[in-house]
Amino acid sequence: MNCTRAKTVIADSSINFTLKVSFVGDTSSDKDRKILMYSLYFTMDMKFGNRIGRISVSNYQNDVGKDKSYFPFKGTTLAVIVFNAQDHSYKNITKWHEEVTRYCGNVLTLHTVFVGVIQKPKKSFKSDEKINNFIKEIPHKVYCRYTPGDIFPFFTDFYQQVDDLKKTHFTEEFILKEEKERQRSRNKTRCVSTPMFANLQSPQGKAKFVTKSETELYVLIKALWACDSSLSTEAHKMVQNLLDVPAFMGDDIVDYPHHFIKKEDATIRLKLDVYNHVIQHGKSYTPFFNVSIVTLVFRFDEESSFKNVINWYKESQRFCNLPAVKFILVGVEDNNTIATITDFQIDEVKNEIEKTKQFNYVKVTTTDYSNFKNLFYKIVDEIYGTEYPVEYLKGCWTNPSIRQACFKITENIKDAQRVQQFLDAENQMDEERAENVNLLGGFEEE
Repeated sequence: MNCTRAKTVIADSSINFTLKVSFVGDTSSDKDRKILMYSLYFTMDMKFGNRIGRISVSNYQNDVGKDKSYFPFKGTTLAVIVFNAQDHSYKNITKWHEEVTRYCGNVLTLHTVFVGVIQKPKKSFKSDEKINNFIKEIPHKVYCRYTPGDIFPFFTDFYQQVDDLKKTHFTEEFILKEEKERQRSRNKTRCVSTPMFANLQSPQGKAKFVTKSETELYVLIKALWACDSSLSTEAHKMVQNLLDVPAFMGDDIVDYPHHFIKKEDATIRLKLDVYNHVIQHGKSYTPFFNVSIVTLVFRFDEESSFKNVINWYKESQRFCNLPAVKFILVGVEDNNTIATITDFQIDEVKNEIEKTKQFNYVKVTTTDYSNFKNLFYKIVDEIYGTEYPVEYLKGCWTNPSIRQACFKITENIKDAQRVQQFLDAENQMDEERAENVNLLGGFEEE
């Protein structure tokens, strides 16, 4: 392969192209898809000679019905179709390929990795010959087996496809064209000088976080974990536990995928982020922008992280632009170490924070985050129920300030692309507003 992993965090402005990867398959393959997908976060940014490409991965949500205007394949250049070799999911692999091909917009350049999951290597499974017959007419594809615990064969085939795509699709001509387009877009946005601050207590402020399709309303709720760098691992474990990731995949993940929570009158789009300590001070980094939930973390065996809880709270108060931010204080206990933080010290911190803001406190262990998970989703439900009552959501259908999430679904692939553009536009607009605010977050740890 002619690509190597970027060992440092790369600024978005230095990324020359983005290769979008979609993991798809029957419901029975969801757990294995998550394991394969999250393992790729360790090598998200790749160097191809003097060019840098970003691998953006997403997992297909099988529980989202087709009537909900769900189009995750727009812009996909590499599909990873996963099936379980012990059931009948292999029969649907060509259908999944047709689905991706139909909506990706890259029919001629789409590459595909078919992965057969073998839970028990010695157990009988569908023969390679049968699978190859299923996919023999599909161009730009490779088929490999995956046994839990042995991910190397998948890595080899996956990055070979990435390398091939760089040579055939992401050429120098393509990259130069994309750079000109991005420069043109930046020139357009420079005229915007007035930042927008949202107030969830006003209908106009709420409307910023709601989008709609013909059949569904989407409400965006953002949460941030604010803690010392020594606690990043615990913070990422909490996030991955909330997303039901089957095993801890490390603390190098920069951007977690949205988590959808279906409600009776709308669908919550939950965006979870952990404070990124790698970004240097002085850079335009605004992680608190539009955040509704802030989780402060400390360890019972680490006094320095506990001392900085108040600092992180003040930092959050300073830069959170939403007035009704919910705070959660999480104490992490390790049964293998001696706790140095007393209940009296915790009460002092609680009393200090309660002078200005109500908050929730919960204790967890390094092996069990269930108490926090229950509390977190309870707070999400409170925000949704309080800030977005049924009467308000009903009014969103006729409110002209509510952005359209999609158009009517048709057989025309251009319409499908327009649908996804509107879905993608929400995050892009939030990022642009955050850049315009240009708040400087962060402080030196004690």
